[in-house]
Formats: sequence, structure tokens, C-alpha cells
Amino acid sequence: MPTLLKAAASVTTMWGLAAFTVVAILYVLELYLVKRQRGRVPAAHAIVGLIVVALVPILGSLQLQREGLQQKGIYHLRVTVLDPQGMPTNDAQVWSSTDSIPKKVDGGWEFSIPAGSKPAEGRLTVYARVPNAFWQGQRELRLADEYYPTATVRLRADDKAQVRGIVQDAAGRAVAGARVCVVGYPAEAFTTKEDGNFVLLAHAAEGQEVELHAEKPTKSVNQWHPAGTFPVTLVLNAN
Repeated sequence: MPTLLKAAASVTTMWGLAAFTVVAILYVLELYLVKRQRGRVPAAHAIVGLIVVALVPILGSLQLQREGLQQKGIYHLRVTVLDPQGMPTNDAQVWSSTDSIPKKVDGGWEFSIPAGSKPAEGRLTVYARVPNAFWQGQRELRLADEYYPTATVRLRADDKAQVRGIVQDAAGRAVAGARVCVVGYPAEAFTTKEDGNFVLLAHAAEGQEVELHAEKPTKSVNQWHPAGTFPVTLVLNAN
């Protein structure tokens, strides 16, 4: 009996608990039959047998708690990405400020983040983008006591890039006094100085094509160019 009790305390899995229950019942039943054949069934044996069987649900509860603690050692962050119209999208690229790599799941993405490696104060940022549509978005959150948090990232059109360049004449000389703007935004026109350089808000994402307009009395030019750090050269020719 002490051996059986020791075995009960060492059970670590639910399958083990099931097997132990069967063994314990068979053991108590065999003990009862043997003692009955001999004409004596000590009450102590029956009581101990009942105690052993009663330990099973207690051990099962402890095992479930242990498994729950193991699960709580990992944050399972579920992320949903919405397009600018508020509709869920599955075409986004998703990443975070942690080293965790997201897994694609039904309805979004899931990050598995060990509690021991969560950022300082549990703060992290989730990013998403759809490059072909020039959409992007991000969401800041904090990992706390909830091990199954959710987050929604709302995408919007990326329009923060700039467009830069220089205005020159046909001989390649910088042109001062030329007015340059992104077509559709004349109020933001920039007047070049002696070096002919200009920088404008593109109202577009980096890499997205925008139309530029430069003019000076009797001269003008329209030209398409991708927004970003690569400069454009606008050549003013006489009309």
C-alpha cells in the first residue's frame, strides 16, 4: 500500500492518472477478494483503498493546475488587421517589436511570446502593412495578467513620404525662383533658391509615383517620380 501511495504522488499526466485509477481499483478489489477468501477483511485495508481512489481526482486537479501554469508561461497574442474601410484583411505583412514571429491563424495572426522574454513593462508594438496598396498601421499594447490578449491594427493609406530634387535648365544649371509643387497641392508650392533644390510632402507612400509640376514665366514641366529619398531632376524648357 505505501508503494501505491508513492506511485499516486508521482503521477504527472492525465493518461497516467487514468492508468493509476484502474490499477488502484484492481488492487483494492484483489485485496478485498483475497482477504474475503481467508475470512477476514481488515477495515483498515478498505479505508486505505478508498483513500487511494479518492486521491485520483485531487491529483487530476493538481495536474490541470500544473498544465494551466505551463500555458500561462506563454502569451498568445491574437492580432486582427483591418483595411482602411474597416474590413478584415488577410494580405497584410505583420510583425512586432519583439523577436516573436507571427503564425497565420483563422481570422488573423498569433504571436507566441514567452513570459520570460516579454519587453520591459510588457509594452510592445504590433505593425502591419500591405505594400502593394501602400497601407500601413500599428498598435501599441501592454502584456499583463491576460495570457490570451487580442489586438486590432487598423490600416490607413501611407502618405507621409517626401519627394525631393532639383530644378535645372537645358544646360544643366540650377534654376532659382521656380515654383514646384505636387500636382493637386498648389498651395504647398516651393520656390527654389540659387541651388535649385526643393523638398515637398508627397502625399503618398515611399515608392509611390507622384506627378510634379515646376514653372517659371514662359517655362514649365510636368514629370512623374516615385516618392522617397531618390532625388528627381526637373528640366525647365521654354514653352
